[in-house]
Amino acid sequence: MTDSALNPGLFHPDAVSAETTTINAAIIQAMTPMPEWWEVGAEATREARRQGRGPFPPVPKSSRATGQKIPGKAGDIPVRIIAPTATPRGVYLHIHGGGWTLDAADQQDPMLENIADTAGLVCLSVEYRLAPEHP
Repeated sequence: MTDSALNPGLFHPDAVSAETTTINAAIIQAMTPMPEWWEVGAEATREARRQGRGPFPPVPKSSRATGQKIPGKAGDIPVRIIAPTATPRGVYLHIHGGGWTLDAADQQDPMLENIADTAGLVCLSVEYRLAPEHP
Protein backbone atom coordinates (compact mmCIF):
# COMPACT_ATOMS: atom_id res chain seq x y z
CA MET A 1 0.00 0.00 0.00
CA THR A 2 1.35 3.43 -0.90
CA ASP A 3 1.30 6.40 1.45
CA SER A 4 -1.41 8.05 -0.64
CA ALA A 5 -3.75 5.02 -0.61
CA LEU A 6 -6.87 5.12 1.51
CA ASN A 7 -6.60 2.74 4.43
CA PRO A 8 -9.81 0.64 4.54
CA GLY A 9 -9.05 -0.24 8.17
CA LEU A 10 -10.08 3.29 9.11
CA PHE A 11 -13.66 2.34 8.24
CA HIS A 12 -13.80 -0.87 10.26
CA PRO A 13 -16.24 -0.66 13.21
CA ASP A 14 -13.34 -1.26 15.61
CA ALA A 15 -11.70 1.97 14.40
CA VAL A 16 -14.66 4.09 15.57
CA SER A 17 -14.36 5.44 19.11
CA ALA A 18 -16.90 4.40 21.74
CA GLU A 19 -17.94 8.06 22.10
CA THR A 20 -18.70 8.38 18.37
CA THR A 21 -20.56 5.06 18.37
CA THR A 22 -22.70 6.25 21.31
CA ILE A 23 -23.44 9.61 19.65
CA ASN A 24 -24.33 7.93 16.35
CA ALA A 25 -26.68 5.52 18.13
CA ALA A 26 -28.39 8.42 19.94
CA ILE A 27 -28.87 10.30 16.65
CA ILE A 28 -30.34 7.21 14.98
CA GLN A 29 -32.67 6.63 17.94
CA ALA A 30 -33.82 10.27 17.93
CA MET A 31 -34.45 10.29 14.18
CA THR A 32 -36.08 6.87 13.81
CA PRO A 33 -39.60 8.01 14.79
CA MET A 34 -39.40 11.04 12.46
CA PRO A 35 -41.15 10.77 9.09
CA GLU A 36 -38.90 10.54 6.06
CA TRP A 37 -38.45 13.90 4.33
CA TRP A 38 -39.76 12.56 1.02
CA GLU A 39 -43.01 11.57 2.77
CA VAL A 40 -43.72 15.08 4.12
CA GLY A 41 -41.93 17.05 1.41
CA ALA A 42 -38.65 18.90 1.22
CA GLU A 43 -39.98 22.36 2.16
CA ALA A 44 -41.92 21.02 5.17
CA THR A 45 -38.77 19.26 6.37
CA ARG A 46 -36.65 22.39 5.84
CA GLU A 47 -39.13 24.49 7.83
CA ALA A 48 -39.28 21.93 10.65
CA ARG A 49 -35.48 21.99 10.88
CA ARG A 50 -35.41 25.82 10.90
CA GLN A 51 -37.89 25.83 13.78
CA GLY A 52 -36.18 23.02 15.70
CA ARG A 53 -39.13 20.67 15.38
CA GLY A 54 -37.49 17.27 15.50
CA PRO A 55 -34.57 15.73 17.34
CA PHE A 56 -32.35 18.83 17.12
CA PRO A 57 -32.89 22.38 18.41
CA PRO A 58 -32.93 25.32 15.99
CA VAL A 59 -29.45 26.48 15.00
CA PRO A 60 -28.57 29.92 16.37
CA LYS A 61 -27.91 32.52 13.69
CA SER A 62 -24.75 34.61 13.80
CA SER A 63 -25.22 38.31 14.44
CA ARG A 64 -21.92 38.76 12.56
CA ALA A 65 -23.19 37.21 9.32
CA THR A 66 -23.71 39.40 6.30
CA GLY A 67 -25.04 38.55 2.88
CA GLN A 68 -24.01 39.20 -0.66
CA LYS A 69 -25.17 37.98 -4.08
CA ILE A 70 -22.88 36.70 -6.79
CA PRO A 71 -24.20 36.86 -10.37
CA GLY A 72 -24.65 33.44 -11.98
CA LYS A 73 -25.92 32.04 -15.28
CA ALA A 74 -29.28 31.05 -13.75
CA GLY A 75 -29.59 34.10 -11.49
CA ASP A 76 -27.93 35.54 -8.41
CA ILE A 77 -26.36 33.14 -5.91
CA PRO A 78 -26.70 34.25 -2.28
CA VAL A 79 -23.58 33.88 -0.12
CA ARG A 80 -23.53 34.17 3.68
CA ILE A 81 -20.31 35.72 5.02
CA ILE A 82 -18.87 35.36 8.52
CA ALA A 83 -15.57 37.17 9.01
CA PRO A 84 -13.04 36.55 11.78
CA THR A 85 -12.69 39.10 14.58
CA ALA A 86 -9.01 39.55 13.61
CA THR A 87 -7.49 40.39 10.23
CA PRO A 88 -8.42 37.58 7.79
CA ARG A 89 -5.70 35.20 6.59
CA GLY A 90 -7.74 33.61 3.82
CA VAL A 91 -11.15 32.34 2.74
CA TYR A 92 -13.04 29.14 3.54
CA LEU A 93 -15.74 28.15 1.02
CA HIS A 94 -18.53 26.25 2.78
CA ILE A 95 -21.05 24.25 0.78
CA HIS A 96 -23.66 23.13 3.30
CA GLY A 97 -24.87 19.56 3.65
CA GLY A 98 -28.35 18.21 3.22
CA GLY A 99 -27.92 16.03 0.16
CA TRP A 100 -28.52 18.94 -2.25
CA THR A 101 -32.10 18.93 -0.93
CA LEU A 102 -32.22 19.98 2.74
CA ASP A 103 -30.44 22.48 4.99
CA ALA A 104 -29.33 26.00 4.18
CA ALA A 105 -26.35 28.36 4.29
CA ASP A 106 -27.39 29.67 7.73
CA GLN A 107 -27.60 26.22 9.35
CA GLN A 108 -23.90 26.11 10.30
CA ASP A 109 -23.31 29.58 11.78
CA PRO A 110 -21.78 28.45 15.13
CA MET A 111 -19.32 26.15 13.35
CA LEU A 112 -18.46 28.84 10.78
CA GLU A 113 -17.87 31.44 13.51
CA ASN A 114 -15.50 28.96 15.17
CA ILE A 115 -13.63 28.36 11.90
CA ALA A 116 -13.47 32.11 11.23
CA ASP A 117 -12.02 32.93 14.63
CA THR A 118 -9.82 29.86 15.13
CA ALA A 119 -8.32 29.75 11.64
CA GLY A 120 -8.61 33.45 10.83
CA LEU A 121 -10.60 32.74 7.68
CA VAL A 122 -13.53 34.57 6.11
CA CYS A 123 -16.24 31.91 5.79
CA LEU A 124 -18.43 32.03 2.69
CA SER A 125 -21.46 29.75 2.89
CA VAL A 126 -23.19 29.26 -0.46
CA GLU A 127 -27.00 29.19 -0.59
CA TYR A 128 -27.22 27.00 -3.67
CA ARG A 129 -30.49 26.05 -5.35
CA LEU A 130 -32.02 22.89 -3.87
CA ALA A 131 -33.75 19.86 -5.33
CA PRO A 132 -36.46 18.93 -6.01
CA GLU A 133 -37.43 22.52 -6.94
CA HIS A 134 -34.24 22.96 -8.98
CA PRO A 135 -33.25 19.59 -10.47
